[in-house]
Amino acid sequence: MKHRDIENRLALLGAIIVLIGVSSAATTALASESVTPDHAASTAEIARVTLEGGRRANRRSADAAVEAITMDNWSGLDIALANRTSRLVKDAS
Repeated sequence: MKHRDIENRLALLGAIIVLIGVSSAATTALASESVTPDHAASTAEIARVTLEGGRRANRRSADAAVEAITMDNWSGLDIALANRTSRLVKDAS
């Protein structure tokens, strides 16, 4: 029983040491990254490209909607000018 308790405590101590080491390494790695003007410029460039892409996508969607509405209006106008009507006739049988 005592042997098992010693193993558990050693395993816990080892896990704590590994956790402290990993946390220290992560803190050191993240602390070494600083925001440089190049980094800020690249972030601004990414934002600009993303914004332009969004504008182009919105414009394509708007153009497609205008085309669909135009086609629908022309179709409706043709039907109205030709005085066409639609009737549903129920079969007598």
